[in-house]
Amino acid sequence: KRERFQQHLQQFEWYDNLGQRLQSVAQSCGRHAHPFATSTDDDSLVRESSYDKYRTLTHGDPKQANILFNKNKFDDDDDNSDKPQLPQVGLIDFQWTGFGLAATDIAHFMTSAVHADM
Repeated sequence: KRERFQQHLQQFEWYDNLGQRLQSVAQSCGRHAHPFATSTDDDSLVRESSYDKYRTLTHGDPKQANILFNKNKFDDDDDNSDKPQLPQVGLIDFQWTGFGLAATDIAHFMTSAVHADM
């Protein structure tokens, strides 16, 4: 199937160097599309963004598998034993961490936590 699909695509003149053309513009397009873009390697893009006040260090992949919870909080303070204990929370897998909009992390988490039948 893959070979037939590739043969079909090769009929089009734009297919020959598609990968090279996409790779040559990908970084530039990404810089222009990012809400916090300030400059390129050649300083051709310099702009003030109205989103700068929302610039936040984000996790980038806040799905359930990357969040750890510990219900048993170890507390030496026995005077507050009747107080409800908050769980301890930890994050792992920071390979996509960077600056962005915090709402993006929240939206990613919420959509990845919802079952497909909903």
